[in-house]
Amino acid sequence: DVKTTQTSTDVFGRTYEQDASGSGSGIIVAQDSKNIYIASNVKCRPPENRDPAPEESAACLPWLRMQFRLLRPKIVVCLGRIAAQQMIGKDFSVTRDHGKFFDKQGTLFMATLHPAALLRNPKSKISAFEDFVALREKIEQVCDHTYNRS
Repeated sequence: DVKTTQTSTDVFGRTYEQDASGSGSGIIVAQDSKNIYIASNVKCRPPENRDPAPEESAACLPWLRMQFRLLRPKIVVCLGRIAAQQMIGKDFSVTRDHGKFFDKQGTLFMATLHPAALLRNPKSKISAFEDFVALREKIEQVCDHTYNRS
C-alpha cells in the first residue's frame, strides 16, 4: 500500500528510497551511490499524503537552494510530478517528458516516475529503467570522473 509506505516515511524517518526499494530506488542506488545526494523539495510530508500546497513548497525552497549552492550538481533527477514541476517547469508532464534532459543555467535536469508510482503501476518500471539507462549515459558524458575505471 503506497500510502502506508509514504506514511511510514514520516513516522519512522526513512527515505522513500529505503521504503520503495523494490522499485525505482534500487536503480538509483545501482547507478553509483557514492556520487548521489538525495534531497526533497518539501522537507516534511504533508498530512494524509496530499500534494504539497504552494506555500509549503515555497517555505522549503531556501533549504533546497542552499543544498544546490553547496553541492553544485551537474545533473538533477526529479522523482515524480511534484518535483519535476517545481524544478523543471510548471507544465512538465512526467508521462510525456520523463527521461528527457533540460539545461537550466548549466545544470541538467531529468525527471522520471516517482517510486510510489512504480509501486502502483509495476509495468512503468520499464520506462523508469530506460530513464536510468539514459541517466547513466549522460553521467558518462558530463561527469567523466564518475565512471573512470583507470
